[in-house]
Amino acid sequence: MKNPDRVDLKAQPNGLVVTKYWRQDGRDVPDPAGATLYPAEKDAAAWGLMAAVDWLQSNGYAVRLWPYGARAFKEAPWPVRERGRIIGRRQDVVGEAQAGRLPQWFNWHTLDFAFDM
Repeated sequence: MKNPDRVDLKAQPNGLVVTKYWRQDGRDVPDPAGATLYPAEKDAAAWGLMAAVDWLQSNGYAVRLWPYGARAFKEAPWPVRERGRIIGRRQDVVGEAQAGRLPQWFNWHTLDFAFDM
């Protein structure tokens, strides 16, 4: 099988969750096997994320990165959400920020919710 057209990465305390997608008829079709968990070794979740990002970039992927996650596109990035879902995701993140659940250093204003998170 060819390399995926899009790869989503999410660092969690127990490891790195990787979900692969292939572009078919203008849609992103997830890997039928589902997401794969690569177990962490002693707080290596952030290292695992950055190692995966480095590999993806060195293999020609365009990577969009945010705290504890990333999304890689084989070609130029394309939107992964429609307008209503973009607005909903932005509202979710605003709520998380107002509740103090986001790191203080994280500038979520710079995200483009059509592509990120």
